Amino acid sequence: KLSLSCAMTAQLEALATGEGVTLATLVQGAWALLLSRLSGRNDFCLGVVGAGRHAAVPDIERIIGMLITTTPVRVTLRRDEPVVDFLRRQQREQGSMIPYQHLPLSDISRLAGGPLFDTLFTFENFPSEGEHGRDGGLPLASVSGSSGTHYPLSLIVQPGSALAFQLHLSGKFASATGPELLARLEQVLKSMLADCRADMAGLDPFLPGERTTLTQTNNETAEPIAIGTVVDA
Repeated sequence: KLSLSCAMTAQLEALATGEGVTLATLVQGAWALLLSRLSGRNDFCLGVVGAGRHAAVPDIERIIGMLITTTPVRVTLRRDEPVVDFLRRQQREQGSMIPYQHLPLSDISRLAGGPLFDTLFTFENFPSEGEHGRDGGLPLASVSGSSGTHYPLSLIVQPGSALAFQLHLSGKFASATGPELLARLEQVLKSMLADCRADMAGLDPFLPGERTTLTQTNNETAEPIAIGTVVDA
């Protein structure tokens, strides 16, 4: 698990608002950037969990129960594209999919010819404890629940005054280090705050000091040379 500071969370919210994207889009974009850097792929799909209540279904607001859906979201990264342009494009492309988010994932996979992703991204948006409903009704006394997933890599983001992340690893990702992945995600978010107009190629998920270790310390090839000539040797 990882929780950002309240100050950094406020900065991310201000950045998202200022650039015309949602906080969910910003965090999802950072996660996609990280996966791209670690996998070496610039074109892939994420499984994105949605509430499922935007579908054009009559009286959907009166339906009680879970309508959660998982939709494949294609991510294409261009190295020379500014980060903020990538985020806006990603939000625009994902927004165009809203009318189709109610389609069963099994149908989408069948039409596509097989599984489309093995990572899951969830940005939770239900009210937290103590919040009132939109109509000013009774406050919620508590919110609790349990969930599971068969996907080997799942990220759950919980908004609030301090943005929180939960990472679930299994299968092919079981040997990965969860805290390290979350630390790299935090580093990508910090890079976005530092310069959201930098090109995508300029955002690296290196931890503090790691670039120096990789390019200098581990690449050190200098060896002492004995005094003398080739003949002496």
